[in-house]
Amino acid sequence: MAVILVLYTYRKWWLWLHALFFVGSTIITLITSIPILLTTGIVYPDSNFPTSHNRQTLYNHYVLGITCMVLMTIATGAGFFARIAYMASISPKLFLILKWSHRVGGYIVLILCKTNYYLMLKPDQLPLFISLDASMVSIYLIRRLFFPKMESKQISAKYN
Repeated sequence: MAVILVLYTYRKWWLWLHALFFVGSTIITLITSIPILLTTGIVYPDSNFPTSHNRQTLYNHYVLGITCMVLMTIATGAGFFARIAYMASISPKLFLILKWSHRVGGYIVLILCKTNYYLMLKPDQLPLFISLDASMVSIYLIRRLFFPKMESKQISAKYN
């Protein structure tokens, strides 16, 4: 949702919704992940941790989850500081570095989080989630390819 929202940045409140969504996701991720890590630690494949999942799968889930948590925090911070750099007219080079770090980091986090989610799905749940993700990717690609500039006169004279 955050990616789709940011496509409409010519409407300033959509940019704020994007920021709110990403910051909210980061806070929820930290609030839920850190207590789990503090309680269980990382479940290694050779441990005696009681689980209904394969221990190697659970280990991969933990490692990928920690990576997602760190990258999500970095991408959120880069977006926040890019906005500050833009408003404060700080070095354009610094702004571009922060902006691209946020953008690339956001896409990497999206892919890694989806991968991590799929690791823990049961086989009978896969078709539903694959179809949901395929439809979201299709909507995104159609929007980017066929409507790259959904703004200006097509929406309202107010935004000319």
